[in-house]
Amino acid sequence: MDWIRSASPLEQADHAKRRRDIVGELDAIMSGARSLSTAPWYPARVGDLLTVHYEGAPDMPAWYETYEVRPGAGGLELHLTDRTPGEEFADLAGFFAGPDECGGDPFTTPWMEAGPRVLTIVRDGVTVHDGPRHTSGIATGPAAVEFDGGRLVTLLGASLLDLHGGRTQLGGWVDHDTPLPFSAAVVRAQVPGRAPFSVPRATLDQFNDGSDSRDFLKIQWPTGQETPCPPA
Repeated sequence: MDWIRSASPLEQADHAKRRRDIVGELDAIMSGARSLSTAPWYPARVGDLLTVHYEGAPDMPAWYETYEVRPGAGGLELHLTDRTPGEEFADLAGFFAGPDECGGDPFTTPWMEAGPRVLTIVRDGVTVHDGPRHTSGIATGPAAVEFDGGRLVTLLGASLLDLHGGRTQLGGWVDHDTPLPFSAAVVRAQVPGRAPFSVPRATLDQFNDGSDSRDFLKIQWPTGQETPCPPA
């Protein structure tokens, strides 16, 4: 599922695991499950429609797929009913079709793996959950980030997102094998559509999606720690 870029509960748990933060790992999983089970429209019902909105990347446009909840041999299942037209999406669509991997509610796996912020759920013609509309994240162009020590990095295809668990993330593409620390102070972040800001301490997570030319960099910090920067 490398084309999903919004941080899901399982992705946040994986980040915490890499930091050897067992408390953060368990909290991400439990918070994600709790946010689903306490939703006013939970559990899923026959006829519900779930759409997954996948974010674009430099070599992949944004796309979607829609599932309908239907009865199955072992309970309710998701069945693929629609997707973005084009042969390039034929092999990608349908990942969540069939019985839920967790053996429970059919919304559980997409909620935990893709994340609630990329899901839209419609019941009886009424949208009961609209993650893309209510996320405070903004899709941007290139973002410039200066770390302490004078290190300057340009993020391509950047996005600014509020994550579960009270954390904010600025993510985007950087040149492959760009040397960066595991944590650093953000002296100045210049994101299109927002005034420049600084962050006293952020964690950095850099991973490769199989490309020889780029890595995806995620810069995260506790929400609310941003401080406005004076004009350059």
